[in-house]
Amino acid sequence: MQVQNPPDVLREQLVAVGADSTGAALGADKEKVLKELKKRKLVVQKITKTLTVVKGPEFTENPAKAEAGTSPFSSLAATTRIAVT
Repeated sequence: MQVQNPPDVLREQLVAVGADSTGAALGADKEKVLKELKKRKLVVQKITKTLTVVKGPEFTENPAKAEAGTSPFSSLAATTRIAVT
């Protein structure tokens, strides 16, 4: 006599949740199933935020260097001497 294994419902639910993050594969009672899996600490809900960085219109691979010493304050300081007593 051979014993037949019953279908593993829990495994099917976990595979369904893993395959589809929205839980659509669980059917109409997905909220109930997800709540039960969370309660048994078999599923953890995480929020993932992503950011996409692209080159803008001002992007250049060769940035221009600012000229040193051309500010009005630097030229004024070079020509003016202040006497400290």
